Amino acid sequence: MENPEPLVAVRDVTRRFGGVVALAGVSADIRQGEVLALIGPNGAGKSTLLRLIAGQDTPTSGDVTLAGFGAVAGLRPDRATRAGIALARQVPEPLPTLTVEENIRVGLPAGRSRAEGRSASERIEDGIVGAVERLGRAAVGRVRRRAES
Repeated sequence: MENPEPLVAVRDVTRRFGGVVALAGVSADIRQGEVLALIGPNGAGKSTLLRLIAGQDTPTSGDVTLAGFGAVAGLRPDRATRAGIALARQVPEPLPTLTVEENIRVGLPAGRSRAEGRSASERIEDGIVGAVERLGRAAVGRVRRRAES
């Protein structure tokens, strides 16, 4: 059986945070059809490695590459999603460097068009505006009731 090119290649990756070494010289290949588990104790670098593979962080040294996309470092989250790479956070939060619309598009399934992303963000924006208006009316009602008592 052939050994096809890996979909994800991690080569001699090190990631330091100041004086703390989170990963040191990690190398791995992930090929199509493989199911892998990343296990280890708290602080072992599992989340750091996943952030590096998803393009959400940059290695101090070494390389992470995606077949057909090249180096992951600096890859925008929406492009990573199109490449089939996504990272679900334990505590969901928006990506701080992206706009609201871009954050919404990151969460859309791969293959959705830019217009569909805009349409989804417009629906969410309409929902947010509606919620703010309802909260505003409720707050005004509370202020009026206090003023009348």
